[in-house]
Amino acid sequence: MKAPHFLIVAGPQHIGKSSIVRELLKERMGNYFVTDLMQIKDFSEQLDKKHNLKLKTVPTSETFKILIKDHNYQDIGIRDINARLQQSAIGKNKIILLENIERMITDASNAFLKTCEEPLPKRLIIATTSNPTQLLETILSRALTIKFNALSDTELLVWMNQNSMFTDNDELKHLVMNMAMGKP
Repeated sequence: MKAPHFLIVAGPQHIGKSSIVRELLKERMGNYFVTDLMQIKDFSEQLDKKHNLKLKTVPTSETFKILIKDHNYQDIGIRDINARLQQSAIGKNKIILLENIERMITDASNAFLKTCEEPLPKRLIIATTSNPTQLLETILSRALTIKFNALSDTELLVWMNQNSMFTDNDELKHLVMNMAMGKP
């Protein structure tokens, strides 16, 4: 069986889909994580505006902003993503991580289809979505969809214990667990 080249991680908002994918990729890619991964982050909350993945970008004063210490916001278009996928990987694979792919406008979705239909070898596209029904059926049909759901209380407790969170205070651990509502 051939490995998938396009994955969609679907689940509720703010549950940690991108964080988990990044951690898995960082572990798997090692030193090549920085050079071979392009993450398209969704900064719509920080910018207080709706963010769309566009077909191409037109430089404006809104195109590039420094938001917080570790993250710069830069409008990226599908053509930029496709150009990045054309470049050879330094390690084993060139990977694109797209947050909230459902925010892609229709023209960009159609341009993105060609990338999904004719993948280059050693390329992987991973996208996250909170609402897969907002995606074009043709995009969904080309991806392996992975459902990502909230953790049960037992799973969350195990996760907190594995990460040595609140080990000395069970009352605080249960309070945080209730506030998290299954979102690590």
